[in-house]
Amino acid sequence: MIYTITVCYCRSAQLARCLLEYHSNIADKHVFVMGHYPIDTERNNHEIRLIIDSYKKRVDYPVEILDPGGDIGSAQSQQWALEQIGVDWEKDYWINLDPDAIAITPLWQHTMKMALESEPNLVVISLMCPMVSTLLAARGQKLYERYGIGVPDAPTPFNLSMFKCSFLKEIGGIRQYFPSWGELEGVIFKEATQGGKYHGYLLDYWEDESNKYFHPKSNEEWKNLHARTQGPTQFLGTYKEFLDYHYPDIANLKI
Repeated sequence: MIYTITVCYCRSAQLARCLLEYHSNIADKHVFVMGHYPIDTERNNHEIRLIIDSYKKRVDYPVEILDPGGDIGSAQSQQWALEQIGVDWEKDYWINLDPDAIAITPLWQHTMKMALESEPNLVVISLMCPMVSTLLAARGQKLYERYGIGVPDAPTPFNLSMFKCSFLKEIGGIRQYFPSWGELEGVIFKEATQGGKYHGYLLDYWEDESNKYFHPKSNEEWKNLHARTQGPTQFLGTYKEFLDYHYPDIANLKI
């Protein structure tokens, strides 16, 4: 089985554009996790459910909405969803479709599946995107090729990806170095390398990053302080707690 999982921690408009650009020709089920985005949450959640209802009418595979009751974090939401749907940890795959992810190269899902099936040590496969190529250039780092896959030699961010559930079982599930978001690439790189496995990129298959512009500036500020800052200015709380403390006008916004 192949599952698509989307954690709806986003503005409703961002999810709408993501789903307008997405249709799986390979996944057996699409699972949505309510993320309870902390800006006008009740209205935003209602809009997200309406958008998913419309999406459900135009796809030919089952669609399910799961609700943990609140924001439990990025990786934690994905892990919780996998447990709720009862994946076969030995055989299944899942596609991480974040609301800011849009693939622009056709047949990427089939190509990901073929790559994972043909190479036992490949455990996560991602699309290339401007974020990755820009970061590699800034670091003076290059991907080396292995069976036609671009493999990083250091933890490198990734977005739209397909995972082997068996790998996640080996490492004890999806987890992050920070409480709510960030550095999943560090965990994946470390665990895969230690086990003689690897994460790679489809070098000729690309992702459009324009959907990232739906994120408000305060969200990027929180990410920087949450997972990219050390010392007394680091903010380990949730994005909601960050808004409550720094931007109460945004936190209390109702439209």
